[in-house]
Amino acid sequence: MMHWIVKVGLVLTVFAVLGACGSSEETISDKWRQYCDASAAVDAANCPTDMDKSGLTMFCRLVASSFYDTPECRQKVDALIACNKTRQWECWDGGEVPMVVDPDPCAAQAAHFTLSNESPGSCVDPTKISSSGG
Repeated sequence: MMHWIVKVGLVLTVFAVLGACGSSEETISDKWRQYCDASAAVDAANCPTDMDKSGLTMFCRLVASSFYDTPECRQKVDALIACNKTRQWECWDGGEVPMVVDPDPCAAQAAHFTLSNESPGSCVDPTKISSSGG
């Protein structure tokens, strides 16, 4: 009887550890959502004070499904989030879309997430993006 209790206890412990490991890891979508939220919270120069950034945030979040969900790409999002704090933002004259002021200190980190048919970033799944010219 004691042997059976030990086996059951060991099995339950293994399941608990495996369950905890799998459930705590953030996906690429989780991390990209953090990046989108941080980018929407920037203080951009030359922008209207009543500017609504919710549409930009929603669009930013939608592209997360185009990225590979790998440990390497999740680390690259973390690096982009960390670097994002060093960026300066502004709205172009007459515009309501905050843009990064050049030179972009995060260009190398952002390049991994470039959505392009010709040269997608290393974390972009090219089968999930397409654009048509014309």
